[in-house]
Amino acid sequence: AYILDITERQKAEQELKESESKANALLESSPAGILAADANGRIVFLNSMMESLFGYSRDEMMGRDVEMLIPTQFRARHVNFRAEFLKKPKVRVMGTGRELKGRHKNGQELDIEVGLSFIQTAGGPLVMAFVTDISTRKRVEQELMNTKEAAEDANRAKSQFLANMSHEIRTPMNAIMGISQALSKHNTENLTLTQIEGFVRIHEAGQRLLQLV
Repeated sequence: AYILDITERQKAEQELKESESKANALLESSPAGILAADANGRIVFLNSMMESLFGYSRDEMMGRDVEMLIPTQFRARHVNFRAEFLKKPKVRVMGTGRELKGRHKNGQELDIEVGLSFIQTAGGPLVMAFVTDISTRKRVEQELMNTKEAAEDANRAKSQFLANMSHEIRTPMNAIMGISQALSKHNTENLTLTQIEGFVRIHEAGQRLLQLV
């Protein structure tokens, strides 16, 4: 019975190691940065993507406050946020619809989105953070916005130009039409039929031009 107990325990330990190995492999292969922080905000776990995103090595981040990854001006607010989250933990996505910044080791600020989840362990509560760098997406969105605004400005300028040209054309055209109409109706005894027809054609052409502008 003793030998059987040892065998079963060893089997259970082996299965646990294999399970942990698979879990670690999944976390390491994640395209998102993943870290876990304890109730005091100290980093107790992170994957290699976190190293790539923030420029720190694993050793530089382990055991440090998670605020090291946040711009200085937001750190005090983040400490309060952590406390509030632990009071009412729930899965949430941060950064959607508003600005959220991270801080690279070189001081550069990153546009990020962060998903949060809560895990209760035997050693205490852990907050899991799933971090995605959206700096490229934000830059492309801004470029598209700038392009759209430039196109709208160009359309407004074109519309204004056409309105001005229409006004400038209508004023002399109305005068020409008025003169041609008057000449075609008065003193016709001194005009040939060809001249009268010419004035009528001028008047009709003017009307068509006014319809266009």
